[in-house]
Amino acid sequence: VRRDMQTLGTLFHTDEWLLDYETGEILGVEKMLVMVKYTAQQSFLAPFTDAEPYDTRVTERWKEYLLVVRSSGDMDQPLLVQFYKNRGILQKDASIRENTLDFTFTHRCTASLYSNLDKSIALTVPVSNGLYIYILKTHTQSASVRWLSLFRSTLGEVNDGRFYITVPDLHTSLEIHIPRDRYDELVDESRQMGKGLDLCLHNRTVTFATTPILAYLIDKCLEQLQRGQSPEQAELLTAWKRDKTQLNLVLRDHDRIEWIDNHTQAFVYSRWLSHAGFSLELRPLTHYPRETKVDVLHEPEKIEGFLCLLTTRKGHTRRRLMGTPAVKLVYFFSCENLLFKVKFFRAVPPLPQVGLINADGSIPNKEALLALLNTMDDVYTHSVYRLDTTGQLDFLRPETSVSAFQEHDTNAFYEAERKIKQVVKAGEVLDMCDIDHIIPVMSEEVDRLVRLECKYVWQGVASTEVKEADVIGGVFEIVMRNGCRIRLQTSTSLLRDEWVLRLTAMKDYWTARKGADLRLMSEVRQRNLDQLGVDEYDESCVGAFPWEKSNYVSSPELYNVSAAAMTSAVSMSGVLFQKPKKHASFKKYFVVLAPGLLILYNYYDRSASGNVVLTSGHPHFLTIALSECYVYSGNTTSLDLLKRDTAFDSSNPGFQGLPRIYSDGWKSSEQEPARCFTLWFGKKRAMSGKNHKVALNEAKGKKSAPKNPGIVKIVSRLGVTGNSMVFMARSAQEKDLWVTKLLYEIER
Repeated sequence: VRRDMQTLGTLFHTDEWLLDYETGEILGVEKMLVMVKYTAQQSFLAPFTDAEPYDTRVTERWKEYLLVVRSSGDMDQPLLVQFYKNRGILQKDASIRENTLDFTFTHRCTASLYSNLDKSIALTVPVSNGLYIYILKTHTQSASVRWLSLFRSTLGEVNDGRFYITVPDLHTSLEIHIPRDRYDELVDESRQMGKGLDLCLHNRTVTFATTPILAYLIDKCLEQLQRGQSPEQAELLTAWKRDKTQLNLVLRDHDRIEWIDNHTQAFVYSRWLSHAGFSLELRPLTHYPRETKVDVLHEPEKIEGFLCLLTTRKGHTRRRLMGTPAVKLVYFFSCENLLFKVKFFRAVPPLPQVGLINADGSIPNKEALLALLNTMDDVYTHSVYRLDTTGQLDFLRPETSVSAFQEHDTNAFYEAERKIKQVVKAGEVLDMCDIDHIIPVMSEEVDRLVRLECKYVWQGVASTEVKEADVIGGVFEIVMRNGCRIRLQTSTSLLRDEWVLRLTAMKDYWTARKGADLRLMSEVRQRNLDQLGVDEYDESCVGAFPWEKSNYVSSPELYNVSAAAMTSAVSMSGVLFQKPKKHASFKKYFVVLAPGLLILYNYYDRSASGNVVLTSGHPHFLTIALSECYVYSGNTTSLDLLKRDTAFDSSNPGFQGLPRIYSDGWKSSEQEPARCFTLWFGKKRAMSGKNHKVALNEAKGKKSAPKNPGIVKIVSRLGVTGNSMVFMARSAQEKDLWVTKLLYEIER
């Protein structure tokens, strides 16, 4: 009887919107990654997640399909799920094709998040002798939420407008109820809100507007906190108001935090969040710290400019084929804790006047550029984000005109684009935390031919004699911790002193800053281990029960909002181990995550015999575009790994992890799948013409009017296996950070 009542309620709910569609009409279309598993278990109560409480086997490996969901016209089996290998989709089709993965989604099926980290979806479909599990991986997190909401609403899930929000800083929980009519209005207003950023003025402070539903929830939380506040809560609320602290909603899973913005606002629409183990929390917006607390150091100003490189990456004097010394003009610039090296003809230096050099390096007005260069100082400060006395951007004031705002906004966009393209063009990167010290070098220690060549580079004078008055004393050395040296020369001694001073300050700051980040990550992990009473290996397996997740401690400084806000041209950097295929060996790389790109640099150079050769920097190896790739992690990554650890440990049966300790003191003992994530790419290509495009657009209800009807394009082939690149971090915590920020970039 209880099951009949649930089915009856589901039918009434699905009638509200499914009956508006004709039989075979399309409800949704999207390209996604699909894996199919089978288990002999007939049914189970808990949602199917990557913990996989039952034995399963893979019947269909990861392949890319065009997923089409149609209305079946039958309320007992309301949805028809089809998997297309081509892009020729019929506008109406209510049949299950032979030799395909198609199935009907009935009320006996279930839909849940397979992985809370990468937001893959698990659909369980019962058959006569077991269950088939369809694991769907969408390109973005927001798309995953939309699809899961579609399936769960078909099963009868209704959002009753109740939100349970925790305020960790105040150690309290709130229940916010939104009336149904008001809830529908807020959702419609939020969905109609554009993808751009809207500015709002409040108490002469300009802030970025959030969507109506997020703003409503935050306001209601503050109202409840004001009514029933304790002295400690009143003090914190007063501090928030005094400091004009911006608050935002986040999703917490274990010790991981995901910030909800206008792109991912669909997370709060669905009721399944609580079932998936997420906690909705109210926290102050926290950016990446720009100072250290123990020895108070503030982030120094960045530096960039042209330098003469006198040594190779191994620290030897640069020489030509005949053995004579050589000088190479390069462009160095700093970004976060990294020092990038770019070829001089690809560099785009910052100029006081915007528009003389485009972000791609082209020069629209050569005469104006030469006139500016003749009047420029050797050292000048360049910033398009100047702050006023209140800490606000000076052009975000109420009295700023529209034309002035657009001009400043254009300059800011140009500067962001210039920095990102500089990072992409870099042929080598240097971690300033690996620097031991920077010292000036006397001119007498430099070879005579080198001084002649540097004189020609900086002054344009070719001479066979070097007089004492003409000697350029701008040489300095960067000494690495591994003993390698980088000898550089500037055009004047004043510039050399500037480079030595700024690089030394940045080296000291970033060494302290990265050390503080490592200590914070270690402290958070140790607190969670102590509260749960488990070790490092068991900690990677925890997560089946809500009470276990609620006991976790998280740090907004680790999972800060800077990556989502794109405050820097480098979202994250560090060491990862990568292999291009399953039966390959992991190799060590220095990896940089830039907006839309993942850049790999070789960590070592190797001799002809294969031995490691110490070098000063890391040369560029590979740039990966994130626009067409999928990211998955956890249990599904184990299919891309070899089972190497087969030794049996009688004291800990089933454990296959190898305890590891690193030079910076970090320790971990998780198994490989807990530390790995995979980037999947379509391998084969196919031709796509106008007919397929017309069919797909008509299926979406759009009019097809291509400008070039005879043009075909190359697209990824569907229904085939692709290429997968496996990345392994030092620990599960670092892996979570990488995957979270990768998903931010893909969502962008």
